[in-house]
Amino acid sequence: MANPKPLLTKKRLAQIDQTLREALQAQQQNRLAEAEAGYRAVLALKPTHFDALHLLSVVCYSRGQHAEALHLIAAALKTRPEFPDALSNHVLDGPTRRSKRLFRANCRPNGL
Repeated sequence: MANPKPLLTKKRLAQIDQTLREALQAQQQNRLAEAEAGYRAVLALKPTHFDALHLLSVVCYSRGQHAEALHLIAAALKTRPEFPDALSNHVLDGPTRRSKRLFRANCRPNGL
């Protein structure tokens, strides 16, 4: 039997917001392990949380984890394909054929 999705109660939404703020503060202070843990905690509660996906991709990129960063940007763009900051980051590792191919395969809504 699959684990049920956690309900997003007011208390849980407040917890998500607080955890996201703390993770962002850690990221701004270059405490990347702490920031990553916070963003992943948010994603455990809400896997499609745009800000957590996007900001975690920036953390991963800054740590040299470019494939993971690209995967996270793709997931973020699936939730908000029009967001300019995430859209501009879809080729974080440079305009390589591989990143463009991954972008086309993972980011574009409805295969457009």
